Amino acid sequence: MNRRDFFGVLAGTAVAGVFAKWPERVLAQSGPVISRVGGTLADGSSITISGSAFGMKPVAAPLKYDDFQSLSIGQDLRYGGWWMNGSYVNQMDYGHPPRYQTPPVASNERVRPSTPYTRNAKCVWDAATPDNQSSSFHLANVPFSKGHPLYLDFWTYPDCLTTGQTFSGSGDNVKPLRIHNNPDYSPNIYFGHWAKSIGPAIVAGRDGVGMNVHRPGEDDGWAPVTCGGINNSAWYPTAYFDKWNHIQIVAEANTPSVFDGTWTIYWDGVLRFNRPGNIMLFSDGITASPTSDVYLGNWTRIAAGTFRQYWEAVYIDTSWARVELGNNPVYANCTHREIQIPSAWSSSDITVRLNRGSFAPNSLAYLFVTNSSNVASTGYPVTLGAEGAAPTASAPSPPRGVIIR
Repeated sequence: MNRRDFFGVLAGTAVAGVFAKWPERVLAQSGPVISRVGGTLADGSSITISGSAFGMKPVAAPLKYDDFQSLSIGQDLRYGGWWMNGSYVNQMDYGHPPRYQTPPVASNERVRPSTPYTRNAKCVWDAATPDNQSSSFHLANVPFSKGHPLYLDFWTYPDCLTTGQTFSGSGDNVKPLRIHNNPDYSPNIYFGHWAKSIGPAIVAGRDGVGMNVHRPGEDDGWAPVTCGGINNSAWYPTAYFDKWNHIQIVAEANTPSVFDGTWTIYWDGVLRFNRPGNIMLFSDGITASPTSDVYLGNWTRIAAGTFRQYWEAVYIDTSWARVELGNNPVYANCTHREIQIPSAWSSSDITVRLNRGSFAPNSLAYLFVTNSSNVASTGYPVTLGAEGAAPTASAPSPPRGVIIR
C-alpha cells in the first residue's frame, strides 16, 4: 500500500505518453471464427456460440463474476462471497493512523441506465471519519505470476455530485483498484486519481503517474516502474467523474527482474495504455508471490467532503479467453463492450449466459470470442432479443485474427 502521496491514473510512471509508442497491434494470424449463434438472445438466457479456433479454457467460468443482483439493498458484500476485512485494512504501517472501514453494500443508487440491473455495489468514504479510510471488497489469493495471466473487467461510477464533496486537501485522493500482495507488498499496482475539486479539474491540476511497486526493506519504499505515464489528454477527469466508466485490464506478471510482463488498459472501449510483454510489474529482484489480492474500493484520504463509488458487473479471471458483446464488428473500434459469462468452453463451442448490459433490447450488437492468447474474432452480428441462429445482419467473412495487446 502506498506510503506517500504518489498517485495516478492507471498503470503508468515516469515517461509520459508511452501508450502512444506501443500501438494496438493487428497481426495476420489465425484467430477465433464464429460461424453460428444458437439460442434466444435475451438477457440471462443461455446461448451457444459455435465456430473454430476458440482455443481451450480449462475452467470455463470466470474466477469471480458479480452483478450484485442477488443481494438485498443495504446488505454488505460479504454475503456475495467477497472478502471485506483483513490485515490490509486494519494494519498500522509506516506511521499511518489506523484505517477506518466502511463496509461496501448493495445499493439501488446510481443504477446504470438501460440495464436490467436494479442494484450495484457502493463504497463510501466519509470525511467525518479521520484521514485514511477503506471501503473495500476484494478477492484473495488470485494467481498472478509469469504464466498466470489476469483479466479484469468492471463498470464503475465515481460520484462527486450528489454528496457535495469538495476534497480540499492537496493530498486528497482515491485508489479504487489495487493488485496487492501481503506480506512483501509486491506487486503494488493501483489505479489512483486525485480527488475532484469544484469544477472540471483534478485537485491542483495534477493528474498523477499511476503505478508503483514496493521494494521491501525501504522505510518509504515506493519506486516507480519505468512503464510510461498517462496524461490528462488520455484520461481527462471530466470524462471520468460523475458517470459510468467501463474498465478492462489485460495483465500478466513479469519474470523476476525482466521486462516481460503485460499491462493493457481499455477505458470505455478505447485503448489507453498498452505494454504487451515489455513491462515490469514486480520490483526488480523480487521473486513474486504466486498469488495476489485484487481490491476494489480500496482506500482514500480526504480532508473534506464525502465520496462514493459504485461498481457493477465485476468480472475477474485468470485467463484472457473471454466472450463479449460490442457495438462494432471490429473489436478495436468498439466504444461499448459488455462481458458475457461462460459456463462451457471447447475449441469449437462456447456456452454463455447472455449479459446485455446497457445494450437496448432488439438492438444490433456483435459477439466476440477472444482466445487465451488475447486474439479476438471478428464480431458476429446478432439482434438482442431475437433468435441467435438468424442474425439480422449478414455473417462476417472469416477474419485473419486480431491480437489485442
